Amino acid sequence: MMLEYRLFFEPVCTSYQNSGQTSNRVHSQKQRLRFKQEVFPQMQRWPRIKQFPLCFDFTFFYVKEYTVMNYAIMADWIIDCMAFLGILQDINPKIIAEITIRVQEVKSHNKTGALIKISKYEKIS
Repeated sequence: MMLEYRLFFEPVCTSYQNSGQTSNRVHSQKQRLRFKQEVFPQMQRWPRIKQFPLCFDFTFFYVKEYTVMNYAIMADWIIDCMAFLGILQDINPKIIAEITIRVQEVKSHNKTGALIKISKYEKIS
């Protein structure tokens, strides 16, 4: 089983997420809401994944002028969206065994986003 999905969205600066200032955290929550509003409609037709544990392989596409420092937070937001929409049963380690994050530069803003490859986790003995 190998599922492959492509999401298109503007990169989000995630450095506000862990800020100590309240105004920055509020700004981060607004960015997260805008991010979910872009991603939810693209995920609406994705089927429910019933086989687990799963490996997630994220490839984030960005433009050179706008780099994001922490792609792990955006990957977490995507997984949260999948759980909220019922695509994933849960987000615990029994469901998600491994997450890999890669980054690739693109030339055009309309190609930014993420490629998500989901496969069944195979334990290596």
